[in-house]
Amino acid sequence: MKLTVKEVNPIEQKSVQEVENNLLEKHEQSLNKQPLKTSELEEPLKTEESFEIKDEDVLSYIKNRYKDKEISSIDDLFTQREVNQELPEDVSKYLEFKKETGRGFSDFVKANRNYNELEDDQVLAEYYSLTEEDLDSEDIHYLMDSKFSYDEDIDDESEIKKKNIAKKRELSKAKKYLNDFKEKYSIPL
Repeated sequence: MKLTVKEVNPIEQKSVQEVENNLLEKHEQSLNKQPLKTSELEEPLKTEESFEIKDEDVLSYIKNRYKDKEISSIDDLFTQREVNQELPEDVSKYLEFKKETGRGFSDFVKANRNYNELEDDQVLAEYYSLTEEDLDSEDIHYLMDSKFSYDEDIDDESEIKKKNIAKKRELSKAKKYLNDFKEKYSIPL
């Protein structure tokens, strides 16, 4: 038995770009209110066409789209963009904070607090909340209790002294960290 295969009407496959370009051309023509010819609707795009976007085309589009912008070259466009990005100092400090730490506004507010007015336990809690991201406030209080609390009736003097010294060291480290943190991201009042 002999089989013969015959090619029947090969269908030209269009790339996604070709289909998009065809649709864009049709849309532009409809916007210009030029009636489309039926032959144009059915005409496939040529696969070997290449498109080059010129600076003049981009500038023309920008002038038509944004009539209030006065841009005469691509360099002006980038210069205009840089000029527009000047922000107030407090906003730029927050954006710098956000970019460097990945933290939100509430942590930015914490960075600008006056830590000298807080009690020792509050300073330690703030320090842990900023440095131990995976702990919630309940975990932080548990951690502080286990490290620094004692019972004067049960614990001996050396154990109490050891926990007080540990708390002083941790408090010193916390104040230094928080003041450096504040200095880096502080905003003028």
